[in-house]
Amino acid sequence: MTNSEIRDNSDDLQGQIIPNNTPAIQADRILDALTALYPDASGHVADLMEYALCDLRHLADQHVICFGSMDQRGYRTYLQEKAQ
Repeated sequence: MTNSEIRDNSDDLQGQIIPNNTPAIQADRILDALTALYPDASGHVADLMEYALCDLRHLADQHVICFGSMDQRGYRTYLQEKAQ
């Protein structure tokens, strides 16, 4: 079972369902996905991030999207989620 599946299926102490979109859960989900996508990285987070960012740049180039603009938008979304 992956980290995100454990979180998705767990209850807190009061028996309430834990939200499935918290930043910690989102981090676990992307870690699980990147680990599956890049098995040669052996789970090293910095390497996983490097490979993913490189491939996202290739994707942006292929679809004529400005990666820098998308990165700025993503950063703003990150700040909004972190502030909640």
